[in-house]
Amino acid sequence: MSLRQVELLGGTTEYDDTGGSGRTVVLCHGLLIWDLVLPHLDNELRVVRPVLPVGAHRLSMRPDADLSLRGQAARLGRCWTCSTWMR
Repeated sequence: MSLRQVELLGGTTEYDDTGGSGRTVVLCHGLLIWDLVLPHLDNELRVVRPVLPVGAHRLSMRPDADLSLRGQAARLGRCWTCSTWMR
């Protein structure tokens, strides 16, 4: 799987994008768990799966990044407004 990157709150966040032409669905955390679900979703859906910085991420966040639950929620909220993901 080739992950893409986008700048969100606190640093660079990697994400997977199925590239479907339908509605965008954001699946939050657990890339491996979603691998079991993805085959059962409509192929038309565009599925975006961010790798949130909760321990399994490969890229370091900035030192001032808010890694609290509130910070993660804010970061995930940016997913819905990120111009990279919206069409």
